[in-house]
Parts: sequence; C-alpha cells; structure tokens
Amino acid sequence: MARTGINKIYRYDLEKIISKKDIAYIGALGNRKDLETVFKSLKLIDEKFGKLIIIGGTNDKQINYYNNLAEKIGIEDKIRITGWVERKEIDEILKSVKIGLVPLKDNFFNRNLTSPIKIFNYFSHGIPFVGTDLLSIKEILNQKYGLLYKTRNSKDLANKIEVLNEDKDLYLKIVNNIYDFSEQLLWRKRGSKILNFIDEI
Repeated sequence: MARTGINKIYRYDLEKIISKKDIAYIGALGNRKDLETVFKSLKLIDEKFGKLIIIGGTNDKQINYYNNLAEKIGIEDKIRITGWVERKEIDEILKSVKIGLVPLKDNFFNRNLTSPIKIFNYFSHGIPFVGTDLLSIKEILNQKYGLLYKTRNSKDLANKIEVLNEDKDLYLKIVNNIYDFSEQLLWRKRGSKILNFIDEI
C-alpha cells in the first residue's frame, strides 16, 4: 500500500507530552462520522481532560447542529469547534492535544471505501488515537499506535480514552511507536522510495 506522507514531525519532551489535556477530532462533520457517540462519552469522562477540539465544519449549519447537540447532551462547555482552518493552524492546535479521535459509523462506505488519512495529522505530533473498530482503520494501523473501541459504544470509547490517559507507560510506548512509524512516512523519504520504484519499472 502506498501510504500518505508527513511533512514534519513535531517532537516534545516527556513532561510536555504527559501534561497535555485536550482531545481532538479532525475532519468533516458529515453523516459518516459518529460524533454523537463521542459527545456521549464525554459525559462519562472525569474532569482531568481539557476540551474536545473539533477541527472541521464547512458551514454554520453544520457547526450549529453540533453545538446544539452538545448542549442537548450537556457537554457544551467541553467542546470547541474551529470551523475550517489552514494546515498551519491545525499544527498549532495539535500542540496541546494528547489523544486524537477517529469516530466512524459502521456502514458500507466506512468499512470498505474510506481511508482516514487525518490520522497522519495526529502522527506528525506523536499523538495516539482512539478509533472505531473497523477494518478500514485496522488496515492502516493497529493497536501499536492507539486503541480501538466498539461501534456506537460511548462507554467503551470513554474507557479507552481514560486508559490512554491514566496508563503513562502504555501512552509513552505508543507515542514512541508512532514516532518510529512516522519517520518512514516523511515526504523526503517517501519521495526517494517512489523515485526508486519508478527507476525499477
């Protein structure tokens, strides 16, 4: 499989990594994403976390919908929706993020066709992920780089988030796995491999 590339790897000292508090989701706010389960999981998580930063939203209608949903569930003070932002701003936001989310609904598209490349935004910052237990995610990654939760199960999602936050040894092991993996994905290395492949054809 020809994976996407990473432009830059941001490395942080261990104290900085452990002290991070925010959770992030990067991507569209459409029907294939399961943010409702994410919101419900926030009700079950203690106050040790900062905010869920949702980096996405292409119009006011989408943003208003999820702000209203957060208010209905009772977690409006725990989320921040940025709307559309440029790549540089994404990297600034991710500097405070401890865990990245990949919440996909269990449907044909997400099981068979999607490729959640936003994961690699997390990886450029050494951020472990918690994602839905679907084949499309497993094909790209495995639990060396994060944890998987049962579809539409807010309790399992909350548990996996808390495991990553509380088990420092596990968290740092995953961070180091991500950094090792990300080195292989740097565009300068990916470019060399692609050129070598072309030369061999």
